Amino acid sequence: MGGVTDGRLWGRGASDMKGAMAASVYGIGQLARDPGSIGKVYVSCSVCEEPAEGASLVRICQRFQPRAVVIQEATELRVNIGQRGRAEIIVETVGKSAHSSRPDLGHNAVKDMAALIRAVEERLQLPSDPLLGPAILEVTDVKSYPYPGLSVVPSRCRATFDRRLLVEDTRDGVLGQVRELAEELGIQAEVKLAETEVRTYTGNSFIHPSFAPAWKLPADAPLVQAAQAALRSVGQEGELGAYSFCTNGSGSAGVLGIPTIGYGPGRESEAHIDDEWLDLDQLYAATEGYMALARELSRLETV
Repeated sequence: MGGVTDGRLWGRGASDMKGAMAASVYGIGQLARDPGSIGKVYVSCSVCEEPAEGASLVRICQRFQPRAVVIQEATELRVNIGQRGRAEIIVETVGKSAHSSRPDLGHNAVKDMAALIRAVEERLQLPSDPLLGPAILEVTDVKSYPYPGLSVVPSRCRATFDRRLLVEDTRDGVLGQVRELAEELGIQAEVKLAETEVRTYTGNSFIHPSFAPAWKLPADAPLVQAAQAALRSVGQEGELGAYSFCTNGSGSAGVLGIPTIGYGPGRESEAHIDDEWLDLDQLYAATEGYMALARELSRLETV
């Protein structure tokens, strides 16, 4: 149950991200009393953000054509200017069934997958970015077929890899790295992106590939400079940072190339936890911050 104690707002979604949503709706709504002081501003609260990360915002941006976007994921009131992206890669090794008493007559797909996972850990060299951090390829699950495999050498093995992306990473590039490694090992493997079907409470649905690009803005970009100035005008530092997790900015900036920053109350570590909470001081400060950002950024001629 939600509640307010010890200067904190407690409850599911307090930090991720109903607090930021409420702060932006209330704060920007206050500017409607003097609409001549701002340009056009939209507040978007999309559903299914986790399974449709980026994809839902792409559709909103295509409809309303914003010149700049402010992502409201938690930044501790900093101005975040980038994030790593994320791809979900499915790898399936192909073997040959045989009775487990005669493994010499078959080919064990699980052993191939084990060799490929070891090679990913030991041989694959991935880059790093000074702001965003390292690219990552981490196995997250493994399944063999048939299952249960009583007295059967498995003919197929499927693994899921979480790939954290940098700005230069492409779909073909990240899949090609794994395919080339499998070929070097002499392993027959099918490598592809996972696909996610998203169905909302309205019954609408769509399928999208699990590839959310990374994005990054330079610190001297007009949007960044204007955002820092806006926040300083209401007594906030406007310190720069970057997200360690993925956000809807993968859609606005990564896919569509719209200049994007992040700004929100709370800490990344407060998301997806039991007993979720948000500091009330940050919630109130974010309300002022969103007002300042909407006022200044909507009038910015160059982003």
